Amino acid sequence: MHEPHAEERVAARGARWPGPDVKMPVVAAIVCNYNQKAYVEAAIASVARQTYPYLECVVVDDCSSDGSAEVIARALAAHGGRPFRFIQHPENRGQMAAMLSGLDATTAPFVAWIDADDIWFPEYIERHVAHHLNSQVNAAISTSNMAVIDGEGTLIGGADPSMSISSPMRKWERVFSVTPARLLQHGKEPDFGGNGPPGPVFINRHYEAWVWSPTSGMVFRTAAVSAIRPLSTEGLRICADHYLARFAHVVGGTIWIGETLGCYRVHGTNGFAKRTVHGDGALGTEPKRITTEGNYQFALKLEKSEVLAKLLAEQHVARLAVEIGRGPRAIRKVLANETFRRRLRFKQRFRLWRRYIASLLRLPGYI
Repeated sequence: MHEPHAEERVAARGARWPGPDVKMPVVAAIVCNYNQKAYVEAAIASVARQTYPYLECVVVDDCSSDGSAEVIARALAAHGGRPFRFIQHPENRGQMAAMLSGLDATTAPFVAWIDADDIWFPEYIERHVAHHLNSQVNAAISTSNMAVIDGEGTLIGGADPSMSISSPMRKWERVFSVTPARLLQHGKEPDFGGNGPPGPVFINRHYEAWVWSPTSGMVFRTAAVSAIRPLSTEGLRICADHYLARFAHVVGGTIWIGETLGCYRVHGTNGFAKRTVHGDGALGTEPKRITTEGNYQFALKLEKSEVLAKLLAEQHVARLAVEIGRGPRAIRKVLANETFRRRLRFKQRFRLWRRYIASLLRLPGYI
C-alpha cells in the first residue's frame, strides 16, 4: 500500500506545505569497506537503489589488500545515476577512522553507515527519516531490525539476534506468540512489511548494555556524533558502532524501529558472525575490552568537552559515571571535568575517588 509522503500527510490534515521554503534533510549514506571484495558491490547497489532522493553517497576503502578498490571503482561507474565520492586510505586505520573519513566528506545533518558486507532494502533511508521526523520526540539514533543472510545471500533468519534478544518489546515469558513471515510468489520471497514486532518506541537516554542493531541498521543525527566524536580512533579499530550507538544514545536517546529494513550478512570473516546462529542466541560475545576502551574514549572526550557534560541527562549522570569509570584510566578523566563533577553528589564523587585510589594500590574488587 502506498504510504503518503510528507507533503501529502500535511495536506491531509488541512495545512499547507510551504514548498521550497522548507527542505527535506540530506542523509549521508556511507559504505565502509575493508577486504570485502565479494560483497561490496551489493552494498553499493543497495545504496544506489534507495528511494529517498536526498543522499550524499560516500564509499571509504580502508586500504584493502584483496582488490576491493578495483571492484568499487567498477561498481561506482555502473551507478552513474546517483553520484558517489570514493575515498581510499593509504594505510589501514580501522573502522572508526573509516567511518569518520566518510562523515567528514559530507555536510548532511543525518548519517547512515553500511558495512560493505551488508545490504539495505530500498526504503531503508526513507523509513528512518520518517521516524526521525516524528512529531513527538527528537532522537540521536534510529535503529531498525535486520534479516540475516549467509555468505551466498541466502536468508537464514528474519531478525538480527542482537535486536531480538535485547528488544525493548521482547516478551520473556516461557511461551508467547509469533507472527510468521508472509511468503510471496509461492515461497519465492518474503514480505517483511507486516510481520514485525509492535513499535516504534523511544528509549530514553541513559547508559545501555545493547538495544541496537549492528552498524548497518542505524541512522544518526550528525550533531550527536559530533558531540561524542572520539579524540582518538586507534583504540576503536573494530566494533566502532558500540561506541557510537552507546554514547550517541546517552546524549539523545534512540528510536527503536521494529521494521526489518536490511540484511546482516553472516560469513567467515566478519567479527561477530564467525559463529553460527543458534536459535535466538547472540552471534558472538562482545569482548570486554571493546566496552572498556569505549568507556575510556568517552571519558577522554568528556574531560575535554564542557558542551558534552551539559548535554547529559541530569537523572542519569550518576549511573553514567559508575559505568564509564570502571577502569583506573577512565575514572580520573571522568572526575577531571568540573561541570560533570559538580553534577554528581558528594557520595558519588567519593565513591569514584575511592575506586581510583584502590586501583592505584591494586586492591581487589575496585571495579
